Amino acid sequence: MAKIDKNLDIRAKRNIKDTVFSDLFKNKGNLKRLYLDLYPENPDIREESIELLTLTNILANGLRNDLGFLVGTDKIVLVEAQSTFSQNIAFRLLEYAAETLKQYVEETRKKQYETKAIKLPEVELFTIYTGTKALSAEIIELSKMHSWEHSSVNAIVKIIHLENSVGIVNQYIRFCQQIDQQRKLYGDTPKAVREAIQICKKNNVLHEYLSCREVEVVSMMNYLFSQELAVNMMLESAYDEGKNEGKIEGIDKGIDLTSRKIAMNMIESTDFSLKKIKKLIPDISMNDLRKMKNDLEQKKLIKGK
Repeated sequence: MAKIDKNLDIRAKRNIKDTVFSDLFKNKGNLKRLYLDLYPENPDIREESIELLTLTNILANGLRNDLGFLVGTDKIVLVEAQSTFSQNIAFRLLEYAAETLKQYVEETRKKQYETKAIKLPEVELFTIYTGTKALSAEIIELSKMHSWEHSSVNAIVKIIHLENSVGIVNQYIRFCQQIDQQRKLYGDTPKAVREAIQICKKNNVLHEYLSCREVEVVSMMNYLFSQELAVNMMLESAYDEGKNEGKIEGIDKGIDLTSRKIAMNMIESTDFSLKKIKKLIPDISMNDLRKMKNDLEQKKLIKGK
């Protein structure tokens, strides 16, 4: 039976707050404030020295980190926000780091196969945990997690949470937690978003950002609430259908009805890219997804005649 990503619902919820995270730090002033929260020992950093590197659209293999930025030519900082803490964050950020350095080399036209060593910026990794569960560690080290004694590869991730955060990072975490509280009271509704925004503004949490971008924040979150609802409805419908009709053998390499139905519904009813659908339903190949999309487009053409 084909595998469907069990974390689909978690990812849908996660994307809601990540959209605000990305929007918040697209602003150069906020990005500088983030840097100063992470590196208070360097108060003289200039805004123009920080260049946004977020990898939303540049990774061909579908990887997407939440935020990355280059500081001068010496340091790359990669940050991922998490509402549900994952032990796999060190591996994910290691992937992002490798892709970011590859992109950096390509964009700066450095010749990586020359005998002389090329100059690369150091990379530092952070995760901002916005949940309420107490964490026992403030650093995750990939080699220690897997008891590697002689590995040449490692990744060290610093964990930022409510208790050890300051400034704009602390405010972002409090905003996320307030969103969670209001969703419990009002569900996935505009009222939940507006209540959270008003409470945050009253308590001087992201006050400037929420005052300037309130309409956009409400719009972003309501859109993502609807996407989350659509995904959940597809899951429920497809699982029920799969239970009733069982597995389809010999179709598209044995993809079962449940995962096939979910994929087709996503192609037809959401604006998810095929790469995103592939990530959510790992056992379906890109060729199968392209075929499904082509079949749906052909059906629409026939109906339109």
